[in-house]
Amino acid sequence: MKLSFIFIYLSFIVSTKTKHNKNKKQSSEEDVPIVDTVLDLRGTVRRDFALEAALLDHARNMICSPLSILMPLGKLVLGSEGTAEKELFAAIGVENRKQLKPMFKKLISNMQYLPGVTLDVASRLYVATDQTLNKNFLRRTKSLFKSTCKKMNTKDPEATAASINNWVSMKTKQKIKNLVTPADISQGTSVLLVNAVYFAGLWKQKFEKVQTEDFHAPAGTRRIPMMTRQGQYNYWKCETLNAQLIEIPYEGDQSAMIIVLPFSSSGLPVLLRAIKLAPELLNQALDKMKTSSVILSMPKFKIESEFDLTPLYEKIGLSNIFDPAKSELTGIIDNKQKVFISKAVHKAIIEVNERGTEAAAATGEHLIEKFPFLLRYINMEVNHPFLFFVRTGQQQMFTGVYGGKS
Repeated sequence: MKLSFIFIYLSFIVSTKTKHNKNKKQSSEEDVPIVDTVLDLRGTVRRDFALEAALLDHARNMICSPLSILMPLGKLVLGSEGTAEKELFAAIGVENRKQLKPMFKKLISNMQYLPGVTLDVASRLYVATDQTLNKNFLRRTKSLFKSTCKKMNTKDPEATAASINNWVSMKTKQKIKNLVTPADISQGTSVLLVNAVYFAGLWKQKFEKVQTEDFHAPAGTRRIPMMTRQGQYNYWKCETLNAQLIEIPYEGDQSAMIIVLPFSSSGLPVLLRAIKLAPELLNQALDKMKTSSVILSMPKFKIESEFDLTPLYEKIGLSNIFDPAKSELTGIIDNKQKVFISKAVHKAIIEVNERGTEAAAATGEHLIEKFPFLLRYINMEVNHPFLFFVRTGQQQMFTGVYGGKS
């Protein structure tokens, strides 16, 4: 089973008036508190972002990357102060700058060394030719995030857009080719933050067969390819969430997909709201999973999502950085020139299928019916809308919902 994921984050930062310089004392580093949970849900990005995105339209398919969205916000903190800094701290899940560097160093290090999977993370700052990045900001972002910096000619939007799209296409293995258009580039744009992530993983145990079965979507029952295998999985039936949970490991045992399947075919909206109100319920359920014998049947699927991040950021408490009058992003451009974010774009693609097998239709027989001696197995049919995570360690690398919509 191969899973590939593409995540693109693009934010435009536009310059505005100059603000008086203020001296700020640099904080020393300190350790980030240990998180003793299955999933790290510190900060509004990891806790709320994906749920807010899913609740925009729970009937659609959706994919995003809470962890990857943290990366640009971490850069912005390095050039922020005042209210903007506080909002960014809350979104990221740190209390002060002392915790910022060790947290991101650990996250980046964990993403760089993942046995059994392919993960490419690319980050670049594009700066208008008539602007100069603050030296301290540039040094810190290069040191912490390994960001490269490239000049962009805002007077030639076609060439600039083509250059950015070529870089994104290369970093995402040609999966995303037209992220920006010339219309997105203007002479008022000072800085563009672009982040691209490519992930590919093989199941630790491949699926044994594919057959066409019913999927009970909100718009009606559809016939779709379903992958099936029997084996040992971490599993829990949670009465509190009214859902079944299963963890499907990738090669290397450092990454896994977690599926949270409501008991009811119409239960996804209720599940999303329950986790949003009490995120600890999710970790409590995940902590109770135990090795079980399961016959698992789940869809093959591909999801493409594109968001305007501005309203979603506002839902998780980030508003100051989008307001020209209130933005306190004063440490990005030289001479304390204040900037604000005029546009933020998120684009992602995920494809889940079994390795080397096409969706050749077979009968709709269930293995539990075909093999009576397997009655001791738990039968988990993921045949209606569900929530899923791809975790690496304690981090949500990707989060999404599949509703069966074409």
